Amino acid sequence: VARHEGLVGISDLTVRFTCVDDPIEAVVVFDNSLSMSNSAGSAAGRTRLDRAKEGLALFLDEASRGLNDRVALISYNGYYKDQIARVTVHSGLTDDIGSLYADVRDLQAIGDTGIADALAKARELINDEHEDGFDKVIILFTDGATNIVSHELNNNRVLPLYDGAGIITNGATVLGQALSAATAQATAIKADGTTLIVIGYDIKRYANYYNTIKNNWASTGFYYDAETGDQLVEVFSELFLDLCEAHEEASGDVSAGSNNP
Repeated sequence: VARHEGLVGISDLTVRFTCVDDPIEAVVVFDNSLSMSNSAGSAAGRTRLDRAKEGLALFLDEASRGLNDRVALISYNGYYKDQIARVTVHSGLTDDIGSLYADVRDLQAIGDTGIADALAKARELINDEHEDGFDKVIILFTDGATNIVSHELNNNRVLPLYDGAGIITNGATVLGQALSAATAQATAIKADGTTLIVIGYDIKRYANYYNTIKNNWASTGFYYDAETGDQLVEVFSELFLDLCEAHEEASGDVSAGSNNP
C-alpha cells in the first residue's frame, strides 16, 4: 500500500504494475492553476490539488518499480491579463523517481491556465532528452480550459480588452487563440511519435472544449475523465497498466481492451 509523508489523506491503493517490455520516458505536465485550490467534492476539506498530488504520487510509485523507466515533472499556470505563461520544469527525465516526491508535495495553486506553452516545453524536453529504446509519453493533466498563449508561440496573439466596467470584450478571441495554440502543440507531439495522455478533471462542463481535448489532443484511447477526486486518483494509479497493455496489444501479445475507464 502506497503512503507518502506530507500528502494529506493519501489514498490506500496498492501499487501493482510494472512494464516489462520497452521502458517508458514520461513527462508529467501538471496543472497548478488557481482553480486547483477548489474543493475536491466528497473529500471534506481537501482540494483538487490535494487529490491530484495523491494520484501523481501513486503514478511515481509505479514508475519506480520499473527497471529503467524515467519521469520528468513540469507544472504550469500563468497570467491571463498579460497572456504570460508560467511553466516550471521541476525535473528533467530521471530514473531517480524518489527525487520527485518533494516537488509534488511543494506544488501550490496559483494563476491561470497556459497549456500551449506547457506542452511546447514538454515536447522540447522529451525530444532533447530522449534515449533510444524508450517509448515517449507526455501526460497532460488539467482541470480547466486553456486561456493563455505566449508571444513566443503566437506573435500575433491579442491581449484581453476590458470596457469601463472591467468586463472583457474579446474573451472569445483570447480563448480561441489559446485553444488553437494548444491543439497545434498536441498535434506536433503526436507527429513526433509521442503518446499524449490527457487527464481532464471536471472538464465536461465545457462541452466544446471537452470534445476538442478528447478527440483532437489525446492519442487514441488515452483520454481520461475524472469527475471526482477518487476517480482522479484511480486514473493516475492505473496509467502504467494502461500503457503496458497498449504496448502489448500493439505487438499482438494480448487481446484488445479499452484504455479509457
